[in-house]
Amino acid sequence: FLWRGGDDRAAAALLERCATRNETAEEVPWAPRRGYWLDAAARPGLDAAHVEGEFYVQEASAMLSVAALCRDAPRDRRLVAIDACAAPGGKTVQLATTLREATDDFVVLANDPSSSRLGALTANARRCGVEPWLAVARGDAGALFNALPAASADLILVDAPCSGDATCRPPRGLGLAKHIAAQPSVGDLAGIAETQTRLTKAAWRALRPGGVLVYSTCSLRVDEDEDVVVALLEAEPDAALESLADLYPGAPESSSPRLPGALRAWPQAHDAAGFFVARIRKRGDGAVLGEAAVDDAPPRGPAAASA
Repeated sequence: FLWRGGDDRAAAALLERCATRNETAEEVPWAPRRGYWLDAAARPGLDAAHVEGEFYVQEASAMLSVAALCRDAPRDRRLVAIDACAAPGGKTVQLATTLREATDDFVVLANDPSSSRLGALTANARRCGVEPWLAVARGDAGALFNALPAASADLILVDAPCSGDATCRPPRGLGLAKHIAAQPSVGDLAGIAETQTRLTKAAWRALRPGGVLVYSTCSLRVDEDEDVVVALLEAEPDAALESLADLYPGAPESSSPRLPGALRAWPQAHDAAGFFVARIRKRGDGAVLGEAAVDDAPPRGPAAASA
């Protein structure tokens, strides 16, 4: 799987080489002109353009969450985006690259509790050319949200820790038997769902009125997916679920039967791991974006970095 986020010429050259070798390159429907399914023989990670940061190898279904988050991102003001569970950085790079096409005036705050994984994230961001727009934090995402000023973020992605039950996909997966053996116990699942609910509620406090929260997992368990979103909708009167049925052709067929508008990417329907994603907007006037939190901050981007 390939997500390209740099110079279009480098990605075009890779696709041309695939065609020359009779290797397929099929566009990912929720990442038009950005994501492609490639033959395993293509080995894009060994391509010089990958080392130079012209593209990033990423699971196709993982691109859904950023596509949902940035579908109608504002272009007329400074944007503050948070990737709450960010490492190793694929979604962070995709998020920063997508926003960079809309505006230079934004910052992505990437958080993860693991120092080693944050190191990988920073290296990937530097390689792909988005480090000037990146701020990094290490710690529990709930604690981060509680420490931030209220209503300080425009866009929040909570790609939550989960059981990963939808990631079994040969030939790169563990295999069914090992995958089942690695699944958490019933007691552990309850703790996972509790953590997911806690993170979304904390994130809601940090989201400004008019802002968007995307919640996603690589699980297809209802108690990790729809139940978490419903808990947020019931707890927060200003929370409104927005439909993703028009996110890409074929999305209506992936709509959640329990939560219409949220999407379930099924492994048997797409050449991708299973994935769940929901988009929730905070009702209210979106004209002001928590200016007290960001107006005194220096501008982000290459100009600021070279100043």
